Amino acid sequence: MCDAELKRAGRGSFEEKMAMVAETTLRVVKWYDNHSVTLLSDYTGANPVTEVDRWDRKRKVIIKVPRPAVVKEYNKNMGGVDLLDSLIALYRNKI
Repeated sequence: MCDAELKRAGRGSFEEKMAMVAETTLRVVKWYDNHSVTLLSDYTGANPVTEVDRWDRKRKVIIKVPRPAVVKEYNKNMGGVDLLDSLIALYRNKI
């Protein structure tokens, strides 16, 4: 599904594709929120889908938007990656 089709389907729309590579199941999820986001995972896919609150600028209200599980996991763990990057920058060994 291209970005334009996801945009027409509305916020929270997504598409998931699955493939087997060397006995590993890979899932690609393309999700549309304010713009499209593409994530690849061998850990989780789109299900279970949860809802997240988002601000709708046109209607000026908070709306519920479906969010695939892979996006939730990414957001949950991204803080640890940022912390690791900052600690590596602070304590980098120079040889």
